[in-house]
Amino acid sequence: LNQEVRRREKVIRIFPNHASANRLIGAVLMDKSEEWLSSTRKYISNHSIN
Repeated sequence: LNQEVRRREKVIRIFPNHASANRLIGAVLMDKSEEWLSSTRKYISNHSIN
């Protein structure tokens, strides 16, 4: 996740303000979230471990 943020950040180089950096990070997180939700792999089990 950090590598993806860093890869995109290198393209932009300089952010005009903190909000623009936060938008980039938010976009990366949203992309990963959608990828994880649509994946057939299970990252977290819904059952509690006893």
